[in-house]
Amino acid sequence: MLGLLKSRKINTRLLCEMAAHKDFVKLLADIEIYVDGIARMQIQNLNTLVDMARVKITEKYQPGGEDTHIRLLEAANWGLIIPS
Repeated sequence: MLGLLKSRKINTRLLCEMAAHKDFVKLLADIEIYVDGIARMQIQNLNTLVDMARVKITEKYQPGGEDTHIRLLEAANWGLIIPS
């Protein structure tokens, strides 16, 4: 942040006015909620894709429980789950 401010690539006057506004902390909280929501949604999408790949592989190749690819997909899926 300091590097960005020193670079003068942004309107520092506007940024200072925003930071001094009485609702600035609320704005930051709202942005955090929004960004976290997007991240959660993307992880859920990735989990869905992994699940779909597992189903397709299982249907097409009918691998056993020790199949490396199935175990990899299961590990990938568990690593992406975010608690609600």
